[in-house]
Amino acid sequence: MAEQFDIAAWRHHRVGESLEVMGELDDAGYHFGVCGENAVKYALWASGVHAAWISAGAAIGKSRSRSLQGTPMRGHFPSLVSFVRKAQTEIAVHATGRYAGAVMSTLLAPSFSSRFAGWDINIRYADPRYTPVTPATCTSWHVDADDLVLAILV
Repeated sequence: MAEQFDIAAWRHHRVGESLEVMGELDDAGYHFGVCGENAVKYALWASGVHAAWISAGAAIGKSRSRSLQGTPMRGHFPSLVSFVRKAQTEIAVHATGRYAGAVMSTLLAPSFSSRFAGWDINIRYADPRYTPVTPATCTSWHVDADDLVLAILV
């Protein structure tokens, strides 16, 4: 795996916290969302779910650089949440090892659907549909990021 989703999650979490303290809520919120995405992707990879999708043909015939295209590993919130919700049965069947519990209790929990509500990748472009990020929303995304990092990466 060239992607280091766990390291990226921690990095975005640290940056989000720093920016939040400085009052840069749009950018802090953006980083908290990317932190959450990376934590979810790490859980799917580390639990073997991604490997099951690949071996089942999600990316058959594609080069290594494109092998993540047929899975949610290149997706962003909210489509990442939708993908996880639609693939719950597959995820439950294929999640194994030490991360299976975190996948079951976090990604397959009913509350997962409401994680990062209102977050969108286009925050990075200061899209006025998603910015400015309010203090309450930034705090909510910070809590979501904390929850995913603690449940999956710790």
